[in-house]
Amino acid sequence: MKKSLMIPIVIATSVLVLFCAITLFFNSSTDDWFEQYREDFDLINKYVIDNFECPANEEQEIVLFVFDEYRHIASLYCNDEYYPLSDDLKNAFSAMISLAKGKNLDTIRISSKRIDYFGLGNRAFVYSRDGKRPTYLYSEDEHLLGFKAYDEGEGWYYLHFYQ
Repeated sequence: MKKSLMIPIVIATSVLVLFCAITLFFNSSTDDWFEQYREDFDLINKYVIDNFECPANEEQEIVLFVFDEYRHIASLYCNDEYYPLSDDLKNAFSAMISLAKGKNLDTIRISSKRIDYFGLGNRAFVYSRDGKRPTYLYSEDEHLLGFKAYDEGEGWYYLHFYQ
């Protein structure tokens, strides 16, 4: 093969490989790491369901994370009451926070349809009580561009907002 033809083929192949790698990166599910921490997520969810009532109407219950001076989760706060956490729960919440890539995960919203774990960042975790894929995070009225919900199975979804 001629040398002058070889250079464009190598460049085209390199561009194609790079395009495929980027596509796979942005469209890949979180299954691997989510599955690794599923027990932590289920432990957290069980604690939330057991300790916080779901409002009977369409209202929502808001629970806030309380951090110590080292930015480690210490307890939860809701309706003027603090809820202590066992070491296992603190470790599970720490895993959830780190999986959100430190994006200010600090709030739990409980409603009859779902439980949202989120903050001001661009990542959130949603447990769908009715099994439906989330179409919003903050409000049903919002229409977010660049929003993707990854189905992690058993009612769990990982939400990512592309900025």
